[in-house]
Amino acid sequence: MKRFYQFFLTLLLCMTGVAAHADDVKVIINVDDASRVGIQVNYAEQEVVTGANEFTVPQYTFVRVYAKTGALIQKVKDETSGYDAMSRIGTEYTTYPYADATYTVTSVNEDAIYTQSFTVNVDNPAGVEAMLSNSYRTVSLVQGENTVKYNPETETSLSIRKGYGKPIYKVTKDGEDVAAQGQAYSFNITEGMKVNVTAEWPADVKYTVSFNWGNEDSKGYIQKVQVDGADVPLADNMEIAGGSQVSITFNNADYTLESFKVDGVSQNLYGQYNFYITKNTVIDVTAHKAKMLQCTLNIDDPNNVTVYQGYQYENNVLSLVAGNNTIEMSENGSKCITIVANAQCFVTSINDGTQDLTVSSYGTTVNVKDSMVITVKTGKVVRDKSATVEVLGRELADYYFNFFSENDRTYSFEFGDGTNYLEFGDSDLPFNFGFAGSSNPTSTIYVNGLRAHQYYGQYKLYFDDGAAICIDLNETNKAKEKTVTVTLGEGIEKSAVQKMETAIGEAYEWDTKGFTTIDGADYTVTITPSADADFLVYVDDDQVEKNEQGQFVANITAQSKTISIAAAPTAISLVEKAAADGKIYTIAGVQVKKATKGFYIINGKKCLVK
Repeated sequence: MKRFYQFFLTLLLCMTGVAAHADDVKVIINVDDASRVGIQVNYAEQEVVTGANEFTVPQYTFVRVYAKTGALIQKVKDETSGYDAMSRIGTEYTTYPYADATYTVTSVNEDAIYTQSFTVNVDNPAGVEAMLSNSYRTVSLVQGENTVKYNPETETSLSIRKGYGKPIYKVTKDGEDVAAQGQAYSFNITEGMKVNVTAEWPADVKYTVSFNWGNEDSKGYIQKVQVDGADVPLADNMEIAGGSQVSITFNNADYTLESFKVDGVSQNLYGQYNFYITKNTVIDVTAHKAKMLQCTLNIDDPNNVTVYQGYQYENNVLSLVAGNNTIEMSENGSKCITIVANAQCFVTSINDGTQDLTVSSYGTTVNVKDSMVITVKTGKVVRDKSATVEVLGRELADYYFNFFSENDRTYSFEFGDGTNYLEFGDSDLPFNFGFAGSSNPTSTIYVNGLRAHQYYGQYKLYFDDGAAICIDLNETNKAKEKTVTVTLGEGIEKSAVQKMETAIGEAYEWDTKGFTTIDGADYTVTITPSADADFLVYVDDDQVEKNEQGQFVANITAQSKTISIAAAPTAISLVEKAAADGKIYTIAGVQVKKATKGFYIINGKKCLVK
């Protein structure tokens, strides 16, 4: 690992070295005792004197301050910034100095800090790590006896753990066994103590792995058992050498796990189950043979879609025929199918037997249950309509420009500046538009002269054959805009309106942007009230009547200025209003010139005209 780190660091320095001489930096390192402190620049040894040492080094070059044999770095202070860069005793400090940085290094003889010692005897140091508490100092061990000096004031305990591979067999302190906590042995340090670490397991130490099967199927769930990478026969009771790694592989394709416990503790399994055996171990397994789920997929034309068993990324493509197809899958697999429309095709609907599902242009995943009937209706894109698309300021979208069908994202365009032609079909609608540019341009889209609204920053454009679309990125048309505003009367909240629509789709921004044209064309706005909402709609001073569907269809002309939504009058307000002005009103509050048959408010009174 150290060699890899050094190689990576050297590579990084070589990469940055091209520009190093362009910005050399000066650094001053004050050393209290040159006999104890060494300095390297990019691993190159530097001449060091007691006192100030000034270096000019390439920018992004590291400087290493290290303690020589028998010494320690006690402290490194960044004098320029005024903070302790290294405040804990150690053997080295490395930094990438900034310009005119000054550091002060304080050192000390090792014997002045590490005043006491103990011994550690280890049979295989490659598999052992030792660390002193508080200082987090790692002890380098060699085979045989090691004398470890320590600071009794700060280093009060020792932790022994395995380095890699098999766990440690035994650790003793002054002849007494030390109990393991997991894979570590931790205990307090006493001066002169003798620690013995036996990493290698004796050949005669063996343990038993016992399997308890919850039912007849359970044994089939265990596909393979390995000991230290070698296959071994599965048995109810297996004698295995201590310290060995046991690996259990499962047959998840044909069996379903119900419970897996090791020494009575339930385990969450992710692939193989691996453990080192350090004691007799009992494994309880309960599983059953996987059930096969069967569903029916009814599809009108399988050539229009690709259907995957499972998720699309699993790439398990089903071969289908028109009409009913029987699909079987294991309860252990991905219990779903994914339906993706092919190019120039679309999915009209997907029903899982209980409800219609939302169809996604990216692919629709249906979770499968046994005996489910899934019905898919599809179609091919027929592009028998056309529109013109005028783009103004196309050069401003210098990052990207994309006009695309929401239902078939392969049908997209990077129109050029000026007039462009678009062939489309009803299944392509709505079209979306996305763009970006270095100058952060804004976008305005007009369809047949009517400005389109955005939905959370995204256009959803509907239009018919012969539509004239203008994508304005440089505000060419801004001066020609005429806006009809929408006002809410007293007591009317925006939530009272379920939606407003024009011929080019839902107007999501009606409350803030109203309706804008650039050519004075006539258009209609359909206003749908929310459930139980009661209000009146006016275009300027003219009241709009509700249609049979309970909607208000407002006709907007070049002379229109406002759409007003007002609270419906109460019977009391109608009487008061009629009494005040002497005019004739219907029960709904609409003023009329002449009363015909029916109830009216006349002169402040409710009257029946026959």
